[in-house]
Amino acid sequence: MIELKLSKEREARIWFENFPRATVGGHVREYSRLIDGRVVAPIHQHCTLELFVPLGGRFNYGLLGCQIEAPAMQATTVVVDASHQRTESFTGSLAHRVELVHWGLDSEFVDSVFEGAARGIAEYGRPSGRIHFNVAAHGDVGATAKMFSRLARLVIALVVVPGSDRETVSRHLETYLLE
Repeated sequence: MIELKLSKEREARIWFENFPRATVGGHVREYSRLIDGRVVAPIHQHCTLELFVPLGGRFNYGLLGCQIEAPAMQATTVVVDASHQRTESFTGSLAHRVELVHWGLDSEFVDSVFEGAARGIAEYGRPSGRIHFNVAAHGDVGATAKMFSRLARLVIALVVVPGSDRETVSRHLETYLLE
């Protein structure tokens, strides 16, 4: 795990292996879409990114991870796991001081993950494999559609762009978060 203290009190954690995982109770639904783009070899088979972004009197928070699975053919299948049901708490989250965070992705953010993944694939290329967003955590206050779109785009970048050292990842996150 890489822990980063970014500018403006923002925090990030990135896992390329030994990623956080919780047993998600209840019914998990798989959503999928085909997304085309330039094929690139993935640098990592897995990446999970957690972001905490203070914004004055409020904040944004989210955790999203994907795994690159079996090779794809003409277009990449992007799969997102989501649920409407409350899941177990993630007490070690970056937002634990200000919000109760639950494992899983609420289905209201599925389209945002697809949008962010499509933007990431358009910018950085698509990994040669099925992209399965199967790790997520969110809270009721800090989770937003924009945050999960950003997370998906950044996770795609971290999977395919060389350089997973602390300095390169920190510079990449700072540049993207300033947009």
